[in-house]
Amino acid sequence: MKKSQSLTIGEVASAVSLFAGVVGVNAVLAQNTTQYPAIVENIATTFSLDPSKVQDVFKQTRSQKQELRLTKLVTDVSFINY
Repeated sequence: MKKSQSLTIGEVASAVSLFAGVVGVNAVLAQNTTQYPAIVENIATTFSLDPSKVQDVFKQTRSQKQELRLTKLVTDVSFINY
């Protein structure tokens, strides 16, 4: 049983590392670009909004979804072990 727990903890650690890497890469890419994705531009233009605010909403939503997926993964792995 210990071996499977160690493997599971390793899997969770890998998932956390992957999540941190994705967030880091997104942050670097966001700093290097000044043009917004087409969907952000379209929404901003259609509703007369500031593109940076629309982009912020997309980023917040993406972060929330990633956090929920990670939390679910940890909960599911914990449930399997007990």
